[in-house]
Amino acid sequence: GASNEPQNISDVSSAASSEATSTTASSESTGDAAQELTFVLSNIPDGLDPSVTNNSFAQYVLINCFEGLVTYDSTGTLVPGNAESWDISDDGLTYTFHLREGVKFHTTEYFKPTRTFNADDVLFTFQRMLDKDHPFRKAYPSEFPYFTDMGMDSNIAKLEKLDDRTVRFTLNEVDAAFVQNLAMSFASIQ
Repeated sequence: GASNEPQNISDVSSAASSEATSTTASSESTGDAAQELTFVLSNIPDGLDPSVTNNSFAQYVLINCFEGLVTYDSTGTLVPGNAESWDISDDGLTYTFHLREGVKFHTTEYFKPTRTFNADDVLFTFQRMLDKDHPFRKAYPSEFPYFTDMGMDSNIAKLEKLDDRTVRFTLNEVDAAFVQNLAMSFASIQ
């Protein structure tokens, strides 16, 4: 069973730093009683939007808050995340992701989600990075350093919602690392 003791996650330099920042969060993901996670950082994150920040301190926090379509397990193996599976076309240009059913967003005192995760969330996440005229970018002007530096803004030709649980990416050019890149925090679903 899980321990009720807080677990410190830090590297040696963070733990030794006299300027360390401690962040505490609660989770009810297992249905058990909420458990406390104490997270020690040697600096303060510059933001909590995974697609915007390239700050390593923020990444330590964000990997515990967001998840992409795919992720890596503790052995470094690529595994399903918010997508339960995916198909790649023979020509390597089309990626179809089949989304996990029943994924819930966090509930807080000030935010109560009215629905579960679906294809619209994937479209929002990537369209705001792809489309410079996206309404979200007008309300929250931002750049997406990893997304653009990796050329994803120019290589994703089309993003489609096939149904509530299926999305399709069409690329301009073959990118053998496309799925692996989607495991990076900038591609976390929001």
